Amino acid sequence: MTDNLAIIRTYAHVLGDDDLAKAWRMLYDEWTIRRTKKAKHLRSQLLRGDQVYWLDRRGNQVFATIQHVKRKYAIVEDKNKTCWNISIASLYKV
Repeated sequence: MTDNLAIIRTYAHVLGDDDLAKAWRMLYDEWTIRRTKKAKHLRSQLLRGDQVYWLDRRGNQVFATIQHVKRKYAIVEDKNKTCWNISIASLYKV
């Protein structure tokens, strides 16, 4: 755990309920802004045939090829020829 996360963990134990709710909202809003920016930037760079990967629920990298890019999602095909509808913000370009 980084020092920043240790500080947040300490605050989680020290802050009152109202302050903790406000702090959580601030972190969530910042996360949403960063994720949206990343998705917009990546969407403009992704083309059919590009190699990408994402992390599955277990934290494993799943590699696939872009088939179609939509507004918020991309249809990708993995090596088993399975098509997935994945959020662009979850994808990383290889």
